[in-house]
Amino acid sequence: MNMRMSAREVVYDRHGALHMLPIIRNDTWQRIPRVVHQTHEPEFDSLSTGIQHAALTWAKLNPEYTYVYYSASARRAYVREHASRVPNFSLAFGSVDSGTARCDLWRALIIAFEGGVYADMDSLPVRPLREIVQPHDHAVSGVGHEHRGLEQWLLVYAARHPVLLRYVSNAVRTVVERRGGPIGKDAMIVTGPRQLHLAFCTVMSVPTSFYLNSSSHRRELWDGSNAKSRITILPGR
Repeated sequence: MNMRMSAREVVYDRHGALHMLPIIRNDTWQRIPRVVHQTHEPEFDSLSTGIQHAALTWAKLNPEYTYVYYSASARRAYVREHASRVPNFSLAFGSVDSGTARCDLWRALIIAFEGGVYADMDSLPVRPLREIVQPHDHAVSGVGHEHRGLEQWLLVYAARHPVLLRYVSNAVRTVVERRGGPIGKDAMIVTGPRQLHLAFCTVMSVPTSFYLNSSSHRRELWDGSNAKSRITILPGR
């Protein structure tokens, strides 16, 4: 690991996840926790040069955030401890035959209950999160390419946001209903963006044909009954 680039203290938690601790203290209140979660199969030091560079860029651009990396073994350990938060989560996680689907389930679980930021390992940030996430934001998303719904490769949510709680519940139920059938390339529909879109539509009380338009400014969506369902939509890519 290039510690000169990360310039952070590194510790491992009880799950074996690597934590790069913040190097700038920020005590300003913010609804979305200042933590970036990422995951891949190997340990951090075994990541390819390009993927490791992208991960360290998340840490470098956001020095007030804790950066946490989960290997496959750390991910499994996290699930063993926290799966009981969602009925049948262990059954679903253990039965899927797709690494993508397992990652989908894990990211939904950890962001639903802990909040913060999840980003795919092949994503490279170009702006610091402090320029994007505002203190009172409940959730922040761009417009995803799949189903013109919320982005799923990047999840930025406060803990226990209704959309994420519904998303993880929907994804688990869909996996269990397949009775162990292969998922493979169907992960996009079974555990991925499609399930996030359905969760959004349910919470926001809009038809499943609803889609988001790219916009040139921040705009907020509400479900009309629960302030925690507010989502700030950023311009599309």
